[in-house]
Amino acid sequence: MRVAILGAGLAGLACAYELERLGIRPVIFEKRHRVGERFPNVEIMPQILHHRPSRDIFLELRQHLGLPLQPSGAITRVTLHGPSRAVTAQGHIGYFTIRGHDDRSLERQLQRHLKAEIRFRRHPHPDRLAREFDRVVVATGDQEVTRALGLWQRDLAGWLRGAVVRGDFDPSSLHIWFRTEYAKSGYGYLAPFDERRAFAMVAVPDSNAEEVDRYWQRFLRAEGAGWKVEREAKLEKFEIGQAAAHTVGPLLLVGNAGGFVEPLVGCGQCPSLYSGVMAAREIALGDGSLTRFARRWRGWYRRLLRVRRWLSEQENSGFDRLVGALSLTGARTALFRSPLPLIAPAGALLGALGLGTGPIPEPGHQQEPGPSPP
Repeated sequence: MRVAILGAGLAGLACAYELERLGIRPVIFEKRHRVGERFPNVEIMPQILHHRPSRDIFLELRQHLGLPLQPSGAITRVTLHGPSRAVTAQGHIGYFTIRGHDDRSLERQLQRHLKAEIRFRRHPHPDRLAREFDRVVVATGDQEVTRALGLWQRDLAGWLRGAVVRGDFDPSSLHIWFRTEYAKSGYGYLAPFDERRAFAMVAVPDSNAEEVDRYWQRFLRAEGAGWKVEREAKLEKFEIGQAAAHTVGPLLLVGNAGGFVEPLVGCGQCPSLYSGVMAAREIALGDGSLTRFARRWRGWYRRLLRVRRWLSEQENSGFDRLVGALSLTGARTALFRSPLPLIAPAGALLGALGLGTGPIPEPGHQQEPGPSPP
């Protein structure tokens, strides 16, 4: 069987790794000149947002998916900063991961285990690949193909600004800010590479390039007094949404192209890896692995989307109340250290109470709900 993978990001490389394990060597096409994102950055894998919260994330990736991946560090301390108060939790919070062309990045880790050919600076159209290959895995990191197929429903849109900064950092500590002055109803965060370097970022929903620059500069002035900006990263607009289907003829949609990004804070690494491996199993074994995973993922996604929409309705006073609630005895332990999936039931409860901006539609055709960035 001849298989093409369009995109050498996490989903595409995970798919290639599993295909090789199952005896199929794919051909990978990547539009950039190397594996990894355009700039190194640090992302987070919070345990509470894992779709199997009772299982350690990287243990799950190694045992259930067979992926030989290591995080860059463990998150053992997280501080949530509200407008006028902060709260800190300690324990097994999750993991830091490095993305991009850094040797420690998840992409580079996967690449080192592959024998498959990667054709760089190549971005052929899926229809052309479908004439040459039996199956085509679309792992492009965007929704261009999904939208062209009429399968994309956008639920959220926003802009990101970030930078690699130098300073003195605790390599096991994560900081997250919820303040409308920094990111509207979004957030800012600081995640370390090591003791001397970290990645700082703001995620601003329903914004535009000029506006997000103002939020970013305000965030830096207020919180970055001890930081020295080493390299700024101006990311493009991002979208989070759902795909109505994940297999269309010979095409399989994975990663961001398939809507495998959680909508609460935009973490997409774990679901992207899952979708890539499940696509490989569906191709090699014909067992519907991707279809089954997408069905389970959709239920998890919808509950997290409800929580995200509720957060989007909050002002600074609401963020302070939220941070204050986590200061109560046992609240931090329940949220960050419980083996139970507490976030998703919270989404279901919000839905039952009629909170979270109305009903969440099933993805059935191309939609663009919500305000578009000006």
